[in-house]
Formats: sequence, C-alpha cells, structure tokens
Amino acid sequence: MNDYLETAEEGFQLLRTLPWLTLLTIFAPLVALAAWRRIYPHIPLVLMMIGPCLLTFALLIWEDLFLVVAIADAVVVLIAVGDYWTLPRADAFSAERTATRVASINMPHQVKLLINNHSKRPFFVS
Repeated sequence: MNDYLETAEEGFQLLRTLPWLTLLTIFAPLVALAAWRRIYPHIPLVLMMIGPCLLTFALLIWEDLFLVVAIADAVVVLIAVGDYWTLPRADAFSAERTATRVASINMPHQVKLLINNHSKRPFFVS
C-alpha cells in the first residue's frame, strides 16, 4: 500500500511542477470525444473550464494550490461526465424529408422535414 501511495505522490509532484500536463490530462478526453464521436461540450461547460485552467497556471506561482486545483478539476470532470450521459444516442432520432417531385431552378419549393424521437425522454430540437 505504501508503494502505491509513494507512486501517487510522485505523480502529483510531476503535475505540480508541470501545469501544462494537468491541462493536457483534462483536455485530452474532450479532444478524443470530438475527434472520435463528434461530441462537443456545451458553451457553459467550456466557460466553466476557464476557472480550473486559470488555477492550473496559478500553480506556477503557488504550488500549495494543488489540492484546490485538483478539486476544481474533479468538479468540472464530474459535470462533464454528467453532461455526456444526458446526450441522446444516435439512434434516438430519425429524420424524413419530403419534397415535390418536380423542381424548378431558382424557384422556392416546399420541403417538409419530420424528426422522430424514438427515445422515452423528450428533447428540444432547434
């Protein structure tokens, strides 16, 4: 057990001395979700991340803020995970488009779009 605690302490010391590594560990999962699943965080979540980022850079001046930074990072990560789990799955919606058979160039045409929600939860679509 002591070996595990010593290893964890060494890792925390590394994060204290290299704040950019802390930022990388927070942003890497978000970049992976954006690239792999095309999921992007909501604007309020991005704005909420500004606080922990500024605190991380404050570690360059005050290394004693590490626990505060870790708690702020953990809170933002928990909120991001909660936000991720509220997203609908790709198969929750289907869309149907209907238009007239004949279309004229440079003329407006009526097109109807029907979006079906197959999940049990209601969603607002804009």
